[in-house]
Parts: sequence; structure tokens; C-alpha cells
Amino acid sequence: LSESSFDILYSVFELGDGCLQSDIQKISFLPKQTINSSIHKLEKEGYISFSDGKGRSKHINLTPTGKLLIQEKIYPIQFLFFIKQRRTETFT
Repeated sequence: LSESSFDILYSVFELGDGCLQSDIQKISFLPKQTINSSIHKLEKEGYISFSDGKGRSKHINLTPTGKLLIQEKIYPIQFLFFIKQRRTETFT
């Protein structure tokens, strides 16, 4: 999983299913072209799908395989962040 693909999956996790490419750009700070090429790669790999939005916009949705990948790659990172945050709160 490339770093940009990870960032995109993390962004979809944070934003929720149905987010837009522009939403991902706002929170990930990745260039538009990087996001575009990475989401199409993730689609080819079966992790995300697109649904029509307003005008030319496309909503990005996780497939069941994408949801499993998030459980494998994103949840552990979120858990570690949560633990670190709790420890910081405990000691302050």
C-alpha cells in the first residue's frame, strides 16, 4: 500500500463513505493529481467505488474489501493514537 493510498484511505475513514475528492484534498494536503491517480488505482484494486454526485462530482465509497483493508491498516493506527492521547491526558 503506497503512502498516498494510505493517506486516501485514512481520509475516507475520517470523512466517511460518500466523500468527494475535494474533501480528501482539504484534509490530506495531497496534490489533486496524486489523489486522482491513487483513487483510480484503489478502484482497480477493488477497495473503493464511485457513485454519482452533483454535476461531475463523484462520491468515493469503500467496498467490502476496502472496509477490511481499513480494519487491517487504519484501525491499528487509530488505536495507537487513542492510547497515546489517553496517556497524555492522564499525565497532564
